[in-house]
Amino acid sequence: MNIPDLVERARGTGGDAAAAAGLLVTAGAAALPAITEAMSDPWSETGELFDALTSVYSEADIGTLVDALGSRRIQIFQAALCALGKRTDELSRSVLLERLQNPQELPSRRADIARVCGESGGPNGVSVLRAVLEESLSRPRAVEVPPVLTIESAVALAKLGDFSAGVHVVPFLGDDFPPTAALAAEALKIAVGAGMIDALTQTVERPSSEVRIAAIDPLFLLGVPAAAAVLARGLRSDVPDVRHNCRVRLNDVLGTTFSDSDRELLALEVHAAETLATWDEGTRYRAGAPFLVGTLAELARPGNPRNDEIAQEMLLATGRRVDFPYRFDACVELGERLPRRGALYRWGHPVSAHLFMS
Repeated sequence: MNIPDLVERARGTGGDAAAAAGLLVTAGAAALPAITEAMSDPWSETGELFDALTSVYSEADIGTLVDALGSRRIQIFQAALCALGKRTDELSRSVLLERLQNPQELPSRRADIARVCGESGGPNGVSVLRAVLEESLSRPRAVEVPPVLTIESAVALAKLGDFSAGVHVVPFLGDDFPPTAALAAEALKIAVGAGMIDALTQTVERPSSEVRIAAIDPLFLLGVPAAAAVLARGLRSDVPDVRHNCRVRLNDVLGTTFSDSDRELLALEVHAAETLATWDEGTRYRAGAPFLVGTLAELARPGNPRNDEIAQEMLLATGRRVDFPYRFDACVELGERLPRRGALYRWGHPVSAHLFMS
């Protein structure tokens, strides 16, 4: 097996590159020097090498992974982080948490680690993430540098069932730097916080189209009448993409099939006003009824072009990745674990309405 030759082939894409990457994974630790050397050049194509490196790292000793976390090459760091995140042993978790707490680490890398700790942080993850969040909040930030560590720490805490930090994300929706506002909107697909509906309402009306569009899915995922009413207001936006996305997501909430024509948008607005007035505040609605996890499985079907969106919604609600529409058994099991009709779930945890309705 000529490892350097395999590395060169794996730089590409397609079947030959994938086959070469598979052979590198089979070679294991023997292939690491050649792979990491090839990935150390920031100008080179990596192709299938990243996935190969991640797979090799998944079987590597902890010392090798610790060294890789200190690499200047971001993709080597990311591959090691991905491999550590898939491990369930306490040593791997402690390495991640220790690195997360290191104030000398770049904030962007600490944010990446926080993201992984939200899914694999173990019992000590909450306390460490809280401390990191408080530290990040105490530091001044440059205007045009998104507060990634603060936001990712809050999201990671929410994934672990602690929604107290979402309140620190909400103010960033009004940030003057559009990437920060968009990042906050993305984070609020999982985190929740007081005042978020009012803040998202203002975000949908911001000058930046990117920020407006980013605010639509968090409103849809709340699914309460007050959030759906904001989507209805978005039907009158001067930005076609905002109108379209609000129409799609409002249809998803109401269980309707209105189109993008002016006449249909007006009819949807009227229908929404009539319907929302009869719904209970604090209840999440989906497909015209109080939300139920099992409903998502029923919406997915072979050939449905929106299966990927439904799978993403299932992930955000349950914390479980499901291959739609083939794993209906997994969907049934998830539905049985999260049976409360009309409840808002984030990453498998129920969310009290008072956390975001105030």
